[in-house]
Amino acid sequence: MTQIITIQDDECWRCGKAFEKKVVKTSHHAIPKNLKPKKNICVPICDDCHEEINKQDINSLRGLTYKLLKTSQGIPEAVKILMEKLNNLSKKGVVLESSRAGKTEQGDKT
Repeated sequence: MTQIITIQDDECWRCGKAFEKKVVKTSHHAIPKNLKPKKNICVPICDDCHEEINKQDINSLRGLTYKLLKTSQGIPEAVKILMEKLNNLSKKGVVLESSRAGKTEQGDKT
């Protein structure tokens, strides 16, 4: 089980905007949950910044997939399928579930 330290603040740690009715507060894991860290830190960020970070995550996966496709001899078809799925997710505006799961009534995400 992961021990999570949650930072409380009234401003987004990425852009500095104050949380209010128009600026939705979310929490972002500093270490991606899929890495299964023993300890993690959740920092407060606004919803806009959270979406931007998640887009960067998808773009990073896409870049890695391109590199695999260029250098791999044994699994090019699997890489192509993964790339298609990532592109479809990106086009639909879908965010990786591990980054956006756990939305509460206040708008916080864990």
